[in-house]
Amino acid sequence: MDSLSLLLVPKNRKVEFEVEVFIQELANVPLVTGLYYVKLKLKNGEKSNSMTSRAPIKDHSIFWNYKLENFVQIVIGKDGVLMPCELNLKIKQELNGGKEINNIGKLSLNLSEYVGLNAMTRRYLLQDSKINSTLKLTINMKQTIVNSSSYKVPPLKKTQIFGGIAGVISEQSERQDDERSR
Repeated sequence: MDSLSLLLVPKNRKVEFEVEVFIQELANVPLVTGLYYVKLKLKNGEKSNSMTSRAPIKDHSIFWNYKLENFVQIVIGKDGVLMPCELNLKIKQELNGGKEINNIGKLSLNLSEYVGLNAMTRRYLLQDSKINSTLKLTINMKQTIVNSSSYKVPPLKKTQIFGGIAGVISEQSERQDDERSR
């Protein structure tokens, strides 16, 4: 929802949240050179664009320890569920002193899904990427003013979350158990 349509929504259907996104590291990077940074775009936020510092790769990982703090207004849909609040992250590689910039991957998250979950740290597999790197993020959404508006939180999608090889193995064994019980 763009800022113009946000003006037309009644106050009782808008909820303000403080957003904290902590970008910790990009792990399992098969590349060995370059500087890496993350470009962030937050829809419905006070400051919509941001960028981490450029960081070198070390032991196949890049560490930023970058904290984004912002405020967003999320609209409560007519069905009572919070509307999407998109956070887009693009990971870039800079080579030859900035003369060459490559896209490493991206990640799109709906911050509405993180409301009420306290600070949650997870690894996310990059989208549109030729490498299987994971981005470690901590996301915290706090309602700034508690008002009488009630809302439902959309379910957290687990498709992008990477729990490591143990998570993959346990998920496969659960599927096999389900198939056997049929």
